Formats: sequence, C-alpha cells, structure tokens
Amino acid sequence: MPGICGADARTKWLATIELTTWSKASDYWDARGWPRVSGAVKPGSRIDVPAHHSNVVAGPVITARIAWAPRRGVSEVEVAIDGGPWQPARLSPQFAPTLWRQWALTWQAEPGEHQLQVRTLSGDEIQEESSAPPYPHGSSGYHMIRVHVLDNGAEPPRWQRRLAQTRANLSGRFRLAAMPRRLGGDKASPADRLSLSRCPPRGAV
Repeated sequence: MPGICGADARTKWLATIELTTWSKASDYWDARGWPRVSGAVKPGSRIDVPAHHSNVVAGPVITARIAWAPRRGVSEVEVAIDGGPWQPARLSPQFAPTLWRQWALTWQAEPGEHQLQVRTLSGDEIQEESSAPPYPHGSSGYHMIRVHVLDNGAEPPRWQRRLAQTRANLSGRFRLAAMPRRLGGDKASPADRLSLSRCPPRGAV
C-alpha cells in the first residue's frame, strides 16, 4: 500500500497460504521486535549528485536527486549550503502524491570544503530534522553531504582522489554495519544487515 511501511509485500516464491488471525500470525519482522502497527512513510529527501566527499569544480554546480511525501505529496524541496538559508529547488511534475519527485538546485560553488543539506515540505508539514534510525518507527533527519570544490578546475593529486573515494566507501559500510547493533547486537544475519540498510525498511515509498 503506497505510503505505508510494511514488510510483507516482497514475496518472491509463494509456497503455502494459511488462513489465520492477526493475533496468531507472526512473520519475519515480528520475530525481530518490529512494531506490528502499520506506520506511515515520513516525508524525506536525499542528495545523490554530487556524491558525498566528491570533488567538484568551482562555479555553477548542480545538486540533485529525489524527495518523497506519500500522504500528501511533495510541495517543496529546499537545500541549505554551509548552514545558510534554505533555498528552493526546482521540482519535476507531480503525477501522484505517492510518487517520488526529482529535484535540482544550481549553486555557485567557491573553492574549499562545503556542506549541503536537503529537506522536504509537504503542505504545512516539514521533514523532521532530528536524526532517528529505521527502528522502530522509520528513519528521519536531513540528508547531508560534504564536497570539496577545486579552484579553476585543478585536478587533485591521485592520493587525494583515492582518499575521498575510500572515505565515501567506508561511510556506507559503517552505516550498514552499525544498523544491526541497534536491533540486537551481533546476532543479526548478513541478510538482516542488508535489509536494515534500506530506507524506509518496512515498505516502499
């Protein structure tokens, strides 16, 4: 169901069907302590361009990706640079409130290190700023990336490019490895770790 977090909508191979009651049934996520009450997917957004810890050339730079707010739809997306004022981004057409919307913002990048944050607005509702893990009611918080802006398009040394890529790779691995610890320590299986790294974990937006 669009806009509702649910872990029972990804069946690949159906082996049996059992007629039972809600109170007597138990599934994969129940056994791992997830709430049985269906939760709504929270408004959210993320930055994929440019990549975290990447290098860009000074001048006009495009930052972009997707936003979602399934209950009422995405009305606005805003980007803040280095903690400055929120700037409205351009949005793709909205075909339905339950669908993702692409967004983009062009900003003037000055040489040096910069931080970018993004948030979604849905009517009078603003995406939650405080960070929270997927368990137990869905993840929240503004997505943030850092980029290094090069002066006059100068290419950084090879070691610096490799260091930036290593940092980006390790950042993703640390997030993946840390998630199961919040749900029961080292007992989580590799399959659990992969599943828990997705957002939102209990259903598609």
